[in-house]
Amino acid sequence: MALWNKQSKAIESEREVFEPIFGSGGSMPRVSMGNRVSASELVKRYGMMVHRCITVKSQTAANIPLRLYAIGNPKQMRKTNFGAIDLDATTKAFLRGRMSVTPSVKVQGKLRGNMENLIELTDHPLLTLLTNVNPYTEGFSWRESIYADMDIFGRSFHAKVQPNPNQPPTSIWRMQPQLMKVLPDADKFVGGFEYGTGSGKKNFEPEDVLWFRCFDPFDPLGGFGALEAWIKTVDAEFAHASFIDWIYNKGGSPDYVVTAKNGMSVDQKKSFRSEWRKMFSKLFNRRENVAILSGEGSITPLGRTPRDLESAEQDNVLRDKIAIAFGVPKSLITSDDVNLANAKEGSITFLRNSIMPMVQKVEDTLNEQLVPMWSDRLILVHDNPVIEDKRIVIEERASMLQSGYSVDDVREMEGQTLLDTPESQTPMLRLDVVPLDLVGADMQMGELDKSPAEEMQTKTVESEQVSEVSQKGLWLGNDVLDCGCGKGFEELEVAPKFVKDVYAVQQKMADDIIESLEDVESPLNDKIADKVVNAEWMALWTEEMTDAVHDNLEAVVEEAGTAAIESVTEGLASKAAPVAESTIFDLQAARAQAFILEQTAQVGKVATATHQKKIRKLLAKGIGDKLTTGQMAKSLQEMKRYGKGVFSKSQAQRIARTETSFARTAGQIEGWKQSGVVMGKEFLLAPEACVFCEAISKMWKGKNLKLNTPLVSFPGKITAGKRTMVIDYRELQGPAIHPNCLCDLLPVIVTGGA
Repeated sequence: MALWNKQSKAIESEREVFEPIFGSGGSMPRVSMGNRVSASELVKRYGMMVHRCITVKSQTAANIPLRLYAIGNPKQMRKTNFGAIDLDATTKAFLRGRMSVTPSVKVQGKLRGNMENLIELTDHPLLTLLTNVNPYTEGFSWRESIYADMDIFGRSFHAKVQPNPNQPPTSIWRMQPQLMKVLPDADKFVGGFEYGTGSGKKNFEPEDVLWFRCFDPFDPLGGFGALEAWIKTVDAEFAHASFIDWIYNKGGSPDYVVTAKNGMSVDQKKSFRSEWRKMFSKLFNRRENVAILSGEGSITPLGRTPRDLESAEQDNVLRDKIAIAFGVPKSLITSDDVNLANAKEGSITFLRNSIMPMVQKVEDTLNEQLVPMWSDRLILVHDNPVIEDKRIVIEERASMLQSGYSVDDVREMEGQTLLDTPESQTPMLRLDVVPLDLVGADMQMGELDKSPAEEMQTKTVESEQVSEVSQKGLWLGNDVLDCGCGKGFEELEVAPKFVKDVYAVQQKMADDIIESLEDVESPLNDKIADKVVNAEWMALWTEEMTDAVHDNLEAVVEEAGTAAIESVTEGLASKAAPVAESTIFDLQAARAQAFILEQTAQVGKVATATHQKKIRKLLAKGIGDKLTTGQMAKSLQEMKRYGKGVFSKSQAQRIARTETSFARTAGQIEGWKQSGVVMGKEFLLAPEACVFCEAISKMWKGKNLKLNTPLVSFPGKITAGKRTMVIDYRELQGPAIHPNCLCDLLPVIVTGGA
């Protein structure tokens, strides 16, 4: 269905603009380029080098697999019979646009924000149709015909056959473009299609035809393909071939020149040729051609070059021009001057610059005109054909690891799930790097000199040493708690608006820093780094982060408080039951507002400082790499564009998840207080809890824990054997004690109507 048919409201609002242009009679504007070649004439040029180039292009494009993805609940989709499978990291990176080639802009727009709810379907009726489009045409040949038509005619038409108008099509049939006429309409842009000739013409509705086309600057309903654009070059090749054919039919170029002193009449020339052939044709077993000119009488043999008969140079020139016309590298159509290096580079360039634009055009049309007939939640995407992208990713990954990035840093930039282990959070250092002051010095016995037994003993001792983690570090992702708490953990659900608002401030920080770098053109240094991340900027960013967090925290506290009141007041109807003071949560209560104001201020300060610290680390690396401010700005802009590293949404999601967890606990406790039926709280230890949660459980077991009593004060510590968690972020009124904590808090209800 045409775009205008899908946007009826837009048509109504813009009718005043379009009607004067298209005319009430339905005629469409056309710009003249002289006499254009008709479609029937274009078909006649489908031969020789044109055929070779189009075949290479269309078969290459048709070989790229089409995959079907669904946007929805992955758990539910796995229960269907559509062969649902999860996406691997490479596929996710390609769909996010992080490869050198990407899906179309339309596809990326539809996938934006839905990557976590995306799953691939391997067994679906749409895929079955695209594999066997009709009883006489399989999927590869059908796709090949689309790409060939677009190069020859600039457009391709296919009839969608629907035996049941309320059901998707059961087959698709190619329609010959030279027999198709698009019928214009002032209101709908396309009124229909007329197919065939003479009395056999048949009309089709716009929604019955699948219509692919190339941009045509001369006709809004036309298509301008490579063949028509380069028609003169193509005609030159055909003319040259005809000339060579004519030469051979005439026996080639002259072998001799005969000159007569007083000239020769026509009859004399015929007689001379006849006698010559009688004398020499049998001797040489071929016909000798004789050129006869007026002048002194003599016979002179002519020397010939291969170019006279074969015109090899002209053939090569025309071949190269036609290859350029269709975007086919020389290495794919000839072996002349081809080696492994330029053949490989030519293939990559061919896929990236010639094939992918055609593929994107086709997938956009399929997603607009065919896929919605099954569901708006489905989307077709071609695979990434540039295999070398995988090599580039692997090389870039190795380079980053050697430059001091941790495994989780790299995974975060690639959009993969973080491992969240001490090893994955530790930056990598190359073993062959030695400090200058130790070069040439006698090395003392170190870790690398120890025997395996000594090394094992050292590791055992180290594992028994006192370890300490930070509460703030755990929630900000800088520290990792190695325990079993996360085994059954389902990630805390966070409001998308919360993440969006925090991420918007982080993006604003990036834009301000990039703009400041672009304003100064000089080598990057510490002074400039201090200037672009100064106290004034920090104060402004902190204020913006505080504003972004405030309303979201209010929403979380109100939701948790309301749920808490309902959970403890529901069913209090007996005389023995306590009387609830309130069944409606008051967000404006002093305690609730105090928590929200205190936390928004703290989050604004801590979140901004953490983000600034990570950006400052990138600037320090830029200084070490001796980048200019312009180069640094460009590097940051690229990272921001592809959502890598500090510019990924993971940090915003972590902040939103952390604050949601603490705000829910605060709202829950405040709701219990406002209910008037809760006298205390009880810490419920989760199965397979960590040593710190076990320590808190032992600390309060059997004791009366009032609602306003913190489990652990701020600042404070939780000690478990030789391990310590420093409470350096905020007091713990209840779980979550740390990220992925499964422990819970239970209300102690007032009994007996007291």
